[in-house]
Formats: sequence, structure tokens, C-alpha cells
Amino acid sequence: MNLSMPDYKIRKPYINAFEKVLKHGIFILGQEVKEFEKRVSTYCGSKYSIAVSSGTDALILALKAYNISHKDEVIIPDMSFVATANAVNLVGAKPIFCDINNDFNINPKKINQLITSKTKAIILVHYAGKIAKIKKIKKIAKKYKIIVIEDASQAFGATYKKQKAGTIGDIGCFSLNPMKTLGALGEAGVITTDNLHIYNKLLQIRANGLNADRKCIHKGFNAKIDTIQAAFLNIKLDSLEQNILKRNKIATYYTKKLKKLVITPKIHKNIKLNRDVYYSYTILVKKKHRKDLASFLLSNNIEVKVNHTSMHQEPAYMKSNIKLKKSILISQQKIALPCNEMITKIEMKFIISKIKEFYKKVAENEL
Repeated sequence: MNLSMPDYKIRKPYINAFEKVLKHGIFILGQEVKEFEKRVSTYCGSKYSIAVSSGTDALILALKAYNISHKDEVIIPDMSFVATANAVNLVGAKPIFCDINNDFNINPKKINQLITSKTKAIILVHYAGKIAKIKKIKKIAKKYKIIVIEDASQAFGATYKKQKAGTIGDIGCFSLNPMKTLGALGEAGVITTDNLHIYNKLLQIRANGLNADRKCIHKGFNAKIDTIQAAFLNIKLDSLEQNILKRNKIATYYTKKLKKLVITPKIHKNIKLNRDVYYSYTILVKKKHRKDLASFLLSNNIEVKVNHTSMHQEPAYMKSNIKLKKSILISQQKIALPCNEMITKIEMKFIISKIKEFYKKVAENEL
């Protein structure tokens, strides 16, 4: 994905925002931050929003706000960027990896068997911008009185029954780095909550645990967002809905043309009710074809990625006694195709033609 801004018309609003921040000189928690937080709450439908320095910090703050620490366990899906597991580990808790469904999200049927007296929270990852089966998971969480944290880093703007990602569980965490649907021009994140007590606690933890009297009442750290990134994000918010609709159109077109060749994402019939945002458009192919298909597309200047593997197989978290078959299988089959809002119809047709060309060669070789 090309994140550069060669067109001056595109760059001009960002230059103007940068100059405005230079002029007022409040580089940390300036007015632009307050504006951004207010706009996020309005957009998502949350009472409160707290802008932070990254998506990882958003998760760490959320865990700290609910006093999750040593001796606690947090159930997380095995399929995610490793930051999800790292955040749990960095507050001293133990990540418990759970297997996934075909949609790459956590499998609710597998959660019950992982719950112990030490379980304090479940983190849902709305993988690739598709909301997890949150209704079933909330029911489990209510039964065992545990917290539901939404890692909605890949799902800003996604909806489930018209409710926005990040507002369905107890607290929502977002990464806003340049790759995301709503992306800053650097690292940034945001947290959403309806709980006033948690909101006030998050504000303090974000500022090294200091209260209004500058007394350290929590073991916090510096997780404040830069004013300039909030200013850039306010610009990005203006075109967010348009970009999400474009991504949905791109995904629909891909699925229409590729569904007979590979396993494609399920497309919602009514995106006004349930909507994915397609942080990535991820297809599944046979394990034996994945490497060759990826190499073939890359050789034709088509950028493809194998985003995120099974976290329990990462060296830092490898455990020989865990076997999460679905997560392992999918991690060996998935490929993400270009799906950002800048892609053109001509480019999509070219990508599709090359995938068809690859499978034509496969068919000929298998005769």
C-alpha cells in the first residue's frame, strides 16, 4: 500500500494543520486532541474517548484500568497481530490463546473450556475489520463475570446491528497507525468507553498515573497522543465513511470474480446493518499453492501479504502442549490482496486476471 501523498491538493490540509499546531505551540494534548476525542465519541456512539499514543498502549491502558495484572489470565484469539498478546504480557497477566472460526475471529465454543478462576477478561480481535461473534461472547462473559475488551484495531467503522465496533463490549481499543482504515501519519490509538470511572482512570494512567493535584495515584506511563497526529486524524475522519464504502465495493467486486477460485470473505447483504471495513481483503487458498501464488503475484508487481500468524507459534509464546488446529491451518492458507480505497478498477481487474492466470497454470500442470 502506497501511503505517500504526491498530490499537493491531498497534502495541503495536512500542511495547514501542521502550521496551525506550530503556531499555537501546544504539541501535547492540544485542542485538536479534545476535538478528535469528541468526534470519535460522536462517530462511534460512545460517551467517552481517550486518544493515546498507539493501539498497543490502548490495550495496556484498558487492562490496567480494570486492574488486570499478575496472576490474572486473559483469553485472546490466536489469530492476531502479536501486540494483542504482548499487551496482556506487559501488564503481568497471562495470555490464554483460543482457537478461531473460518472468519479468523475467536471461536465462542472454545472459550468456555479455557475459563478458570484466574480469568479476568476476554479480548476480542475483529480480524480484518469483521466483527467477532460478540453476542455469544458477551453471554459467556456475563455468566462468568469477566470483562470484554474489544481489540478493534482493524475495525474502526465496522458495525454489528448498526452498533459500532469498540462500543459493544465493556471497552474498545483501536490502533490508528497509517495502515488502518482511520490512520494517522505516525503511531496513534484511541479508547472508547461508557464508564465514567474507567474514563477518569484512563486519563490518569495515560499521564503517568497523575491526578489533578499532580500526585501519582496509579502506576501509569506516558501514553499521550501528539497534538499533530490528532490534527491529522481530524482530517482523515472527514473522508472515513466514503473510504469504508469504497472498500466494501472493492471487496464485493473481488468476491464476485474470485469466489470460484479461492475461499473469499463473506459479504454482508445489508451493510447498513452489519458492515465490515476490510482492513485487509484476505482469501484462503490451498496450503500447497500459497507460496507459489504469492510469489507469482509479487513478480507481477502486485503487493500481497501474509498478515499475522498463529500467535502461540511465535518464538516468544511457543508452547508445545497447545494445538490450535484451525488457527494453524488458516495461517498457512491466507493471503491478503490490495484493498485500500486508492485502488482503481483497472488495478483490480489486473490483479484478478493474474490470479486467474495462476490457477489456469495450476490446472494445466495437474492434468
